Amino acid sequence: MTYTCTVSGCGQTKTEDIKALGHNYQGGVCINTGCGKAEPQNPGSSSNPNLAPVIGEAYYLTTEIDGKTYYFVKISGSGQKVTVTENVNEAAKVYVEAGAAAGEYYLYYNDGGVKYICYNGSSTNFKTSTSQPSTAWVYTEAGAWQWGGASGRFIGTQTGYTNMGAYAASNLTSDNYSSAQLVVID
Repeated sequence: MTYTCTVSGCGQTKTEDIKALGHNYQGGVCINTGCGKAEPQNPGSSSNPNLAPVIGEAYYLTTEIDGKTYYFVKISGSGQKVTVTENVNEAAKVYVEAGAAAGEYYLYYNDGGVKYICYNGSSTNFKTSTSQPSTAWVYTEAGAWQWGGASGRFIGTQTGYTNMGAYAASNLTSDNYSSAQLVVID
């Protein structure tokens, strides 16, 4: 913040950093003076399974692997599974854009530029795109991010593997698979 001296003829300025207070949520709203931000909630959480993601909000893309939380880092190249980590400090911030139709979303992260997260069309692999893809992700009632909707591949993990893949929708009902979730960064 910059302050300017108001004494006649002075005009000197002083600039200082003012640390953010953080949010103090009560009843779902930040009560800090002048804030009023709604308390973020994770899309599709068990407390509100139909909650849509907030456009422009920063999220972690997470999944459970053998009882541990793993965070999305990046896609290594076209035709690759997703690199993940247990260390939240290495996690990429994932953002959401509205798709062309209601309920459709584009997921992207920044790795030297915008990288849209896309299914590459074969096996369980992903690719990135620097422009908005023609197909979008849909967050389904089953609690999964699925490429092109309920019959498409979902972002998730398979028990025993430490990476995210794009798995067949039929695997959503299997105990050996876990779908990825967006978790609010605050």
